[in-house]
Amino acid sequence: MTDKETLRQRTLQAAHLQAIEGNPLDAEQLAMFDMFDRESWSKERQQAYILERARTAGKKVIDVREAFYVHSLPDDILADLQGGYQGEPNTHLDELMK
Repeated sequence: MTDKETLRQRTLQAAHLQAIEGNPLDAEQLAMFDMFDRESWSKERQQAYILERARTAGKKVIDVREAFYVHSLPDDILADLQGGYQGEPNTHLDELMK
């Protein structure tokens, strides 16, 4: 087995271990590690590349959450919320709907 084949085998084994631990590598990540092996990147260069990707990925996060308040909901949605079985009566929760 050549050095490149050995590196590829180790990358696949590491990916398998990541999957077992519930954190599988996606295709883009596998391609990145293949590039490292193919181009014989040093460990320092690999680490710098991964850290930079992590830094820039954090900057691309966009908050798409929306807050809905009872008083701003359309009448049809309010009617759906007020009708039908919604669990056992709870006076604490009923106060929120006022």
